[in-house]
Amino acid sequence: MERKIYSLPRLNKGIMVLTLATLMIAALVAGFALGRNHMAWADADNDLKMVILPLLVALPLFLALKPLYMRSYRADLSGGRLRITTGQGREIYDGPLQNVHTIRVSDVGQNYVLRVWDRNSAAIITVTCNMLTPGKRTGQVREFVAELIRLTGAEKGEAMAVGKFSAPAVYYHSTMPCPGEEARLAPEGLKQQLRSRNRKAIAAVVVGFVAVMAGLIWVAAASKGVYEIDELGVVTFRGRPVEGAVAKEFRNLTYLTAKDSSHVYFRGKVQPGLDARTIRSLNSFLLADRGGIYREPSFPVFSSGLKRLEGVDYTSFRALGNSLFADREHVFYLDVFASNPVVAVSEEPRPDPATTVEVGVYFFKDSRRVYFMPTGGARPRYCSEIDAPSFEQVSWQVYKDGERVYFVTFGLTQEGGNQQAGYDVLRGADAPTFHMVDHNVFEDKNTAWTIEKSTR
Repeated sequence: MERKIYSLPRLNKGIMVLTLATLMIAALVAGFALGRNHMAWADADNDLKMVILPLLVALPLFLALKPLYMRSYRADLSGGRLRITTGQGREIYDGPLQNVHTIRVSDVGQNYVLRVWDRNSAAIITVTCNMLTPGKRTGQVREFVAELIRLTGAEKGEAMAVGKFSAPAVYYHSTMPCPGEEARLAPEGLKQQLRSRNRKAIAAVVVGFVAVMAGLIWVAAASKGVYEIDELGVVTFRGRPVEGAVAKEFRNLTYLTAKDSSHVYFRGKVQPGLDARTIRSLNSFLLADRGGIYREPSFPVFSSGLKRLEGVDYTSFRALGNSLFADREHVFYLDVFASNPVVAVSEEPRPDPATTVEVGVYFFKDSRRVYFMPTGGARPRYCSEIDAPSFEQVSWQVYKDGERVYFVTFGLTQEGGNQQAGYDVLRGADAPTFHMVDHNVFEDKNTAWTIEKSTR
């Protein structure tokens, strides 16, 4: 019978993920660093080049580093024995085929995982193939499994899931009698050497990851600002001159938007139709002039201009806080994920725009009503049990009115995990005398309080 040696790959997913993450972050850092230093390919009008081109460079590097996370075994099934060696020919396992007890195969799409156990429930070999594994190698694994099942007379068992997120695996159990000869396992020194290689590979990737993060911090600290005035008095956007900008009158409105006495600029380009004399910033991405309300696009790299908001009375539109606005008719909250991020409060009864004020991060009120404002753009809701005239903030997470103390449950835990953004009553607290002592420590006339979890 012709002797055949099977080449079996093994993928170390942990090292692969660390390697990929390090390369991707390094590529992005390098791209933005080069872009900020005005390399010819880094067009200031298109940040996509600073993302796509470095990632295209990172991909072949990731594939070139495959020896870090992809190892090879060689398997020999000749002479009624199973022999496993490393790619360098060092022996890992040598024993009679009767010693093979269980074969587990998971074969879904491009993912193929094989594990073989002996009669002492010790793992003989683990083989992993995925989209990074050449098709020829995966084909050899399938041939090896078919031959191993044939030689051991293994019978197919029940398919079952290996883990919560794993694909179903098929188990095969050998029908061969117990061997009279024990298998020869790899010497402990070789096992230690293989484990040491894995540790060194992980250490190398971790060191690379730390170096990349240090580079990211350095780039953030050393990079030039978006808008600058150089030593010749020329206004620049990422190093490129801003046409028509007057340095003496130039000032930033937001990170990407600026103005002088005649023009408004977004990403260094003049925005026609906006009034430079009356434009002002409402927050980090909303602006207003005498003709309308405008927003910076959520993904500036795909757009070259400010967008005018519809459905608001710009003549009376004003900011009530970081995420709360009003015009003559409506109160608006901020939903940064919506195409129109300024959304009118529709909860009944509706708040009075003339008297509405923001109370901390999570609440706002008018002269008669209090509303809770969850994070993430969720719709505000009316709080009928809270007394508006006496309602006030105690800390960023704790509030009170004349009768009760309330705390926000977002980020606090109870049995079952994190709370959703809501609020609860601090039962037993004396509201009139309740006050903050230090950070998360509070007291009233009866006791001291430290809020750690929901009382529900």
